[in-house]
Amino acid sequence: MPRYSEKRIEDFLDNDISGFYDACDRMDAGASPAEGIAWIRETHGERWAEMLAYYFDNFLDSLTGTIPGMRVLVHDIKTAGLGVW
Repeated sequence: MPRYSEKRIEDFLDNDISGFYDACDRMDAGASPAEGIAWIRETHGERWAEMLAYYFDNFLDSLTGTIPGMRVLVHDIKTAGLGVW
C-alpha cells in the first residue's frame, strides 16, 4: 500500500498548494534541505513539510537511472560554456 494517495501526490506537485517547486528553487539557490522544509512548514503547513522531508529521506528511490543521451547532452552544454547542476 503506497504511503501517499495519488491525490496527495498530485497536490504535492501542485506548487500553489504545497510550495514544492518554490522550495526546490530556494534550495537550488543555496538553501539547505532543512531550510526548505522549514520554509514549507511556515508557508504551506506541516503536512507538506512532512512530505518534503520524506521525499528527501528517500530521494535515491526517486532516481530511475540515466536517461539515454543525457551524458552527451550535458557534455555539449558544458563545452558551450553553460552551467549545469
